[in-house]
Amino acid sequence: FALLPYRLAEEEPPRKYWDPTESTGCDDAGDYVLLRLVANPDLRTRLCLSLWDLVCFSMCCIALLAAYLVARTYVYESSKQRSWVLTCLNSVVTPLLALRSLFRIVNNEWEYGFVSGGSRSSRICTLFFMAYLCCELVVGHVDYRKQVTLIMGYVHHFSYLLLASHLLVANRTNIMAMTLLEELPTLVLALSRLAPGWFAKPGQSQVQRRSLDYAFALSFVVTRILFHLYVQYNLFLWRKDSKLGYYWVVCVLALAMNLHWLLAWWKSAKRRREKDRKRE
Repeated sequence: FALLPYRLAEEEPPRKYWDPTESTGCDDAGDYVLLRLVANPDLRTRLCLSLWDLVCFSMCCIALLAAYLVARTYVYESSKQRSWVLTCLNSVVTPLLALRSLFRIVNNEWEYGFVSGGSRSSRICTLFFMAYLCCELVVGHVDYRKQVTLIMGYVHHFSYLLLASHLLVANRTNIMAMTLLEELPTLVLALSRLAPGWFAKPGQSQVQRRSLDYAFALSFVVTRILFHLYVQYNLFLWRKDSKLGYYWVVCVLALAMNLHWLLAWWKSAKRRREKDRKRE
């Protein structure tokens, strides 16, 4: 990689389009850090964690669990459908919250302070995502254990929970929140399971499947492949930075997982079409 271009923090121009209404860092340790939980003063100065974060995380968990309880009691009897309720809620909320961080970073031309920093809105987005991961693990283990696999369930959720926790305490949630725009394809799948009648009239199951396949494939390629490569390239330019130097490797691993999911979905869609042709 020696011949490839890269960025250094000191080479960055002054930040543009600065938003003075929202703090992008832990300016006052007394307001952000849970001092009683961190005894080491050196470590305390590097952490960004507050009582506000704990309250926000708790409220997100309560809202998600309450919504799931309502859906379980009054709407969905099948465990297969219920397993998509929390996923659907997450794939609606996090992409909407991700737009602000996306605008901040792109509009400031990937300036170092925004890429390596955090903001109140990006922390809310990250905390909601963490609340979803925790609720999904707990509720899935209790209510629809058969639908939660080892690799794509427990390992996947725990890995992202650790990553999100690291970025939260390091106050680097802007980049985490922005990448949650990639949850959009999951919304297409979730709606197809929870509300199939929205996409086609009775007797049009094959047309419905094709339209859903096209919608999912388009959203997946745009967000989890093209947009992901865009983020990965810009993080790769910071590969020599002490804070951001290894995040592009995480993006490569996530891209490999996305490609694996896309291939698995394509094989599944192909099998469904072959079954439909035989029925015809």
